[in-house]
Amino acid sequence: AATEAIGSCRPRGAAASLVTLLSDGDPQVRATAAIALGTAGTTAQLDDLFLAFDRGLNEASPAIGQLADAAGADRLLAYLGRKPLDAITPGLDEILARTDIAARVKLRVLGKLEELATPEVRTYLENLAEALPAGAIQNEARAAAGRITGG
Repeated sequence: AATEAIGSCRPRGAAASLVTLLSDGDPQVRATAAIALGTAGTTAQLDDLFLAFDRGLNEASPAIGQLADAAGADRLLAYLGRKPLDAITPGLDEILARTDIAARVKLRVLGKLEELATPEVRTYLENLAEALPAGAIQNEARAAAGRITGG
């Protein structure tokens, strides 16, 4: 509850407190801290979130997606093939939904996903295309899913 309060009230030093809580012994506290950093943090906390993600805190993925710039998106993409797809996609969902991320970055995300060419990626891209607003990114997600054959 205290971690949620820090995240929602955002007192001075909130981000530093939340970063400290990423290492708490309680997995629920760690998860809540990561989620709160996604909304209360800045790009300054990205390294801490990536470290938490490396240590198995998958709740850091969407927070990373909420804070990442183009370089952060590339850094998240580097986990493809090294971590389960369902651990990475919440962060990618956030990146792809943001209006302040350039289309070229989003297209790079889709291209890297397509390179994996797994049935799991195809299903993700199909579902993503349904969720995205109409436009070039949605069209490319749909096309990328169509280029991945079964198997």
